[in-house]
Amino acid sequence: MGKRSKNAQRCLVCRMHKVECICKGIPSLETTTHIALLIHTKEKSKVSATGPLALTCLPNSTMHVHGLKDAPITSKSILRNGRRPLLLYPDDNAVILTKEWLKKDSRPIDLLVPDGNWRQASRMPKRIKALKNVECVKLPSGGKTNWGLRHEPKEDGLATFEAIARSLGIIESQTIQLELERFFSKMVNTSLKVKNQSQDASPKERERLSIIHQDEHIVVVNKPPGMSVHRGWDRSSSPLLQILRDQLNTYLFPVHRLDKGTSGVLVFAFDQKSAHLLQEQFVQGGAQKMYLTLCRGKNDAIKEINYPLSKVVRRGKINQGTKKHATTALQFLGSHGRYGLYSASPKTGRTHQLRIHLSQIGHPIIGDKLYGKEGSILKHKGLFLAAVRLQFVHPITFEKLDIKIEMPYKFQSLLEREKRRWEKFKL
Repeated sequence: MGKRSKNAQRCLVCRMHKVECICKGIPSLETTTHIALLIHTKEKSKVSATGPLALTCLPNSTMHVHGLKDAPITSKSILRNGRRPLLLYPDDNAVILTKEWLKKDSRPIDLLVPDGNWRQASRMPKRIKALKNVECVKLPSGGKTNWGLRHEPKEDGLATFEAIARSLGIIESQTIQLELERFFSKMVNTSLKVKNQSQDASPKERERLSIIHQDEHIVVVNKPPGMSVHRGWDRSSSPLLQILRDQLNTYLFPVHRLDKGTSGVLVFAFDQKSAHLLQEQFVQGGAQKMYLTLCRGKNDAIKEINYPLSKVVRRGKINQGTKKHATTALQFLGSHGRYGLYSASPKTGRTHQLRIHLSQIGHPIIGDKLYGKEGSILKHKGLFLAAVRLQFVHPITFEKLDIKIEMPYKFQSLLEREKRRWEKFKL
């Protein structure tokens, strides 16, 4: 969690330091599956335990503390009539948890989840007599941790929160899994943000990417600003594509791109077919994108920009190209002095479309050195442009995905710092 005063106060719910409290983002997810968290009394007091955090998102869940001599866990407390108890534990003889296998028994499920380090969790099935005859299940192999907040002794080791999210993705729905993983990602990013401010953070921890959504065909990440998507003319740092390949230990296919200075939602595919289908969707306008941007200039009357683009950027130089139709929808969100905050949705996919369009109407994006004249304001550096929402159809399942991220930190910081000076702000 980084170096902090031992006396620093923590939130009793999310266990983060109060200045980084994430309770406002806790989802409330109704499930038919009952999660029974089995946690050792010594582990319960640790802020690194992620199981209790998962329970805050799941009203249909309970916590059972192991290791108390006066109050042992009994069959009556964790096994209920009319329900199907399953122990989530990676035993060699455990059944792999799949939707097909679950259909063999229609009873609602009580999922018993041991929490603790590997040694503590491995001992629970032997030490808690009530678990002796409970059917043991495990998650499908090959799903390594997406976050790695702490060292896992096993190659396929997961944080308890991750294990619960993936299990509910199989038992309940991928929507439940995605909502849980979004919140867990927020917790991890907040923790790492604090950790990266100390000398304890390794280069790999600083480069670890936040995964918003992942399945067997695609992965969606939150791209940090200042990082190139793939290897190009700029070789000053590792490209995001290479970092993500190393993080997931698999080959990836780019679907679309974001400029180096732009942050936000970015999609990759695990196979060529999925990449091709998604690329077609993006080219044909099937994917809906929304960006958040801060500009020099404010005008709530401008709703759309129609301006043909003839400039194409190659290797840092602007060359003339064939004019192509380009349209951007614009929504005014608020102003701060001469600066305006907008949400922008490109209806066409031209190179640097938003940056050129906003510059053409006299509203250059703050931090845009290529098309604007200003660097930074209010002690913030970098390009104030972030892809905060992306809607598209899954290339294989045809599920409609609506991927959102929270307002980036530098936007939040800028808004919160001088709230009173922002006029008509809404988001």
